[in-house]
Amino acid sequence: MDTSIDDLIAANIRLVYFIARKFDGMTNKYGVHPDDVFSSGLQGLWQACVKFDESKGQKFSTFASTCIRNEIIVFFRNATAPIRYREDTWSFDYYLSESGLTLKDTLAAPEEEEPPYDVQQLQKIWDGFWQDRTDEMWSHRKEVVILHLRGMKGTDIAKKYGISRSAVSRLTSKTLYALKRYASTIEEG
Repeated sequence: MDTSIDDLIAANIRLVYFIARKFDGMTNKYGVHPDDVFSSGLQGLWQACVKFDESKGQKFSTFASTCIRNEIIVFFRNATAPIRYREDTWSFDYYLSESGLTLKDTLAAPEEEEPPYDVQQLQKIWDGFWQDRTDEMWSHRKEVVILHLRGMKGTDIAKKYGISRSAVSRLTSKTLYALKRYASTIEEG
């Protein structure tokens, strides 16, 4: 493409404005400022300028319209989505045991203070959980959970193992749910 990105953006600003105006009803409904919608539309236009491939035979304005609309939809999704918790979703405030041990406590206990949990008990729960799960599938799950608990993003874990981000999320939540059930049986027994 001979045209620079700046020229394409300047030539298509009105397209962004036109598409952003279609979302006026949503800006009023959700209390989002129209300039924020326009700004996210500009991000979509920039992505369209970078990703556009003339050899595919599509007009730039058609391709850009889709990118702009998608970016605005993602903006609304992020700006207005309520926080939902499923029963099998893990939070750092989930209790691992009846003694009040949370996942946050186990990961972020200051080293100079006495930990708020029994380290041996936690190690016993962790080792006991993985002891009977020695096949390749569980070893893969263990690696994914450890990376997740260390703060690695789901997309990065997915790239590392060649799986989808949703598969990483499913593996992590199911494994942590099983770990929580195992911890509760240890507490009872």
